Amino acid sequence: MRKHITVILLLLCSIVAMAQRRGYYGRAGGIFTVSLHVKDSLSGENVSFASVYLKPAKDTIITNFTLTDQEGKAVIRDVTRGQYTLNVEILGYKPYVKALYLSNYADIGTILLKEDMTMLEAAKVSAALDPMEIRGDTLVYNASAFSITQSDMLKDLLKKMPGIEVGEDGSVTVQGESVSQITVNGKTFFMGDKRAALDNLPAHIVNKVKVTGDESDEARFTGIRRGGSSKGKKMDVELKQEYKKGVFGNLTASGGASVPSEEQEAMVADLPFLWNGSGLLSGFSEKDQFTILGRAQNVNSSDMVPAAAGITSGRQAGANWTTDRIKKFDTGVSLYYNSYSKEDASRSSTTDYPISGEEVNTENHSSSLNCNDSFNANFDIKSKKESKILLNSFHRFSFNNRSSSSNSSSSSDIDGLLQNSSTSEKSASDQNLGYSGSLNMGFGIPSKKNRKVTMSARYSGSAGQGNSIEYSKTEYARSGTSLIRDLRYDNTSGSGSGSLDLGYVEPISKKVLIETKLSGSVNHSRQDRQAFNPDGSINDYYTSRNRNSGTGGKGSLLLQYSDDSFFLQAGVSAFADNLYKYSRNLGVETEIGKDEWLFKWAPSINVEIGAFDFKYRGESSQPSISNMMPVLDITNPVRLSTGNVNLRPSFSHDLNLNVDLPGRTFLSIDYVIHQGQTVLASWFDADHVNYRVPVNAKKPGETISARIFSLGFFDKKKRFSYQLTAPVSYSKSVNYQAEGVLPGMDINSFDYSSFMASFWGDPSGNVFYSGGSGFKESITRRLSYSTNLSLVYRGINGFSATISNSFAGNNVWYSLDKQADSDTYEYMLDLRMQYNTAKGYKFDGRYIFSRYFGFSDSFAKTNNALNFSIYKDIRDFTLSFKAMDILNDGIMISHAISETSVTDSYRLSLGRHVMFGIVWHFGKVGASRMKVANSASTRMTPRI
Repeated sequence: MRKHITVILLLLCSIVAMAQRRGYYGRAGGIFTVSLHVKDSLSGENVSFASVYLKPAKDTIITNFTLTDQEGKAVIRDVTRGQYTLNVEILGYKPYVKALYLSNYADIGTILLKEDMTMLEAAKVSAALDPMEIRGDTLVYNASAFSITQSDMLKDLLKKMPGIEVGEDGSVTVQGESVSQITVNGKTFFMGDKRAALDNLPAHIVNKVKVTGDESDEARFTGIRRGGSSKGKKMDVELKQEYKKGVFGNLTASGGASVPSEEQEAMVADLPFLWNGSGLLSGFSEKDQFTILGRAQNVNSSDMVPAAAGITSGRQAGANWTTDRIKKFDTGVSLYYNSYSKEDASRSSTTDYPISGEEVNTENHSSSLNCNDSFNANFDIKSKKESKILLNSFHRFSFNNRSSSSNSSSSSDIDGLLQNSSTSEKSASDQNLGYSGSLNMGFGIPSKKNRKVTMSARYSGSAGQGNSIEYSKTEYARSGTSLIRDLRYDNTSGSGSGSLDLGYVEPISKKVLIETKLSGSVNHSRQDRQAFNPDGSINDYYTSRNRNSGTGGKGSLLLQYSDDSFFLQAGVSAFADNLYKYSRNLGVETEIGKDEWLFKWAPSINVEIGAFDFKYRGESSQPSISNMMPVLDITNPVRLSTGNVNLRPSFSHDLNLNVDLPGRTFLSIDYVIHQGQTVLASWFDADHVNYRVPVNAKKPGETISARIFSLGFFDKKKRFSYQLTAPVSYSKSVNYQAEGVLPGMDINSFDYSSFMASFWGDPSGNVFYSGGSGFKESITRRLSYSTNLSLVYRGINGFSATISNSFAGNNVWYSLDKQADSDTYEYMLDLRMQYNTAKGYKFDGRYIFSRYFGFSDSFAKTNNALNFSIYKDIRDFTLSFKAMDILNDGIMISHAISETSVTDSYRLSLGRHVMFGIVWHFGKVGASRMKVANSASTRMTPRI
């Protein structure tokens, strides 16, 4: 506000003085202009919107005033001959003052402004910028409230924002809900590919991050909100004003090496040379956004957290163009190529708890290499104004070329006495061609306002082929026998699906809408495996052919009432599902589900009153194809499994309550009932080989979970803040375990039909569910809870710090075997400090300490990770040095609990290493000093 008043006063003074000047100086000579160019003294970048004015010598009246333009140039007009002082001023720089005599046109040339670090730091200290604002149903994060470096990308910025979590796989969640799409300035960015934005968009060009509910285009068009039938978030990244037009980009290169020790854990990688490089070029205008990006690296090195499991190398390249040149439409085209290879390894310890049996301990070592080359081409067109006509269309073409190889070894014992051991090797390669698309249409009926008709269609399909080789050798200590399997497969597969939704919305009044909708879907898949013996002859026994098809229908009726203080949706839906399965395996043909339909119905309700939002939904889910495959999975020969062709669709009832508590506190509660959930039936044979088959649970399971998030400040200047996240969940699930030892599945003579006749019975499972095949129902209850409290200090003299304490517990109880009950706990201390010096150096350090309770004795009880980074901005370049996992103790540890076992494991990760890097920022991104000044100017204005 002060800045605006100052500019207005300067303009008024110059107008008044102009008349005086004409009187005092007008007779001395003609009127002319003076030009100049203002730049940053360090970066050499143009300084826009600087105040430039003249004052006559021995006078305090400003006679001429102007501002520099986007290129830092200024022209002072209506100058008359005389002695003046030239003044150039802008917040963040020291004032420039020079005495000069002007008699005619003059080009003063370039004026270099020096930073005023005292003013910049004062502006930062006085800032009251809120890191997170609540605007109705929208969360708005202010990027300027978070400390970043010039080399940080969008993912690094999001990780610092409260309530946002970014996974190494590119997943993003806000308040525990998944983000389905990331847009830039409201436009699609690489067709919503989150990784493209997360890995390549520079953090320092971001102004705000806005998070809204994942509302569909159809919902906005019809006015029928979809909050009661879907969950999720959408995220829009708003760029700073100076980057909404123009060209900017960066080039990054870094290199380094692992620094191993003689006694380091085997699951820590040792690489002699690490490198990565990337580039981004973006051009934004009023009508177009165009981006080209590329990246290549031989290892994944996470910035300031322990590296993700596995060592990933690869290269990516892409181009994205979005435009609104087609009248009334936004149009986008993107091409994206991705090639990666991931080397992974693990060491695990598993304890199984058979009913009425002894505990079985299994040690497993495995390694794998997975490679994938993929190409995607996307096109979409979307109507801008959706009030009268809706037309959106999206299409994608993809090609994947994959290969993998793995080997593993395991051994099982009881009280130290060896029971069995196995080794296995597997390699595979395949190519897959895929396509998908959607079309959403809608139009208003002129006879009545808000009367709408909609149609949505979706399609997808794929075709693939490949081959694989499987070898395994298993030795059974108790019987003294061994089993060898050596096969090669030729594989072909294909799938296709389509759906159609028809909807009609009738307005009863301005506040009341009624919607009817009919939906239908079909899907089909096939998978053929032709098996060959080592000598090349066909193995009919392991040759299989599988066909799956599903048909579903849904009809719904929905009533919606909405005003300023109250919102209500109430409706009912009816479901009809058919799942048909045909297989020819081991010489036996099986046909299941023909003309068999599952009918369900469920009400739905969504109520919002002030800060309260209550929802209910019912949903039907088809079983996965992998769970229905009637073939043996011998990836681990001492843990064998097969599919169940008799699986039926499951149904869930989901109740959700969201409450906005005073301040920035959110509470979310979910209660889900699972009917017919797919679970496992497991048993051991005499050689203590474990077997598993998926089945539908007869009794319903349930899950209740709650999550609270709170953000608050301890002082008015908002230097000290806290962030609290506390999720808790309780679940009850049903599984089935055998009483004692049962016969296993013979790898060499497995007859699926005979096995299912004795294990399952008729298609309804009369033998299994009656206990005739020796299985009992087991109830598993699990309580999981955690809390994370972070204390944050930011602001003074470029120093900020965050200290986080988190505690997580996991308690599991089993109805059939109390000795298998499990209690595990984890504690983590996370300390991070950042310091920016007046000389442009930026220091970033992070220490993470973890303590584990209740894990396997063969694993470490503590884990330490220490990282340190230094950054230095020199003109348009950022130099960096990173020392990661300095203690060489940041290994990946996981603890997994199932209904019948507990597994602790180490995963391969990148250990201690150092990296040297350089980033070149060009175009508008290169104006780093200008951004600092603009940022300081923004921070001088308090926000709510």
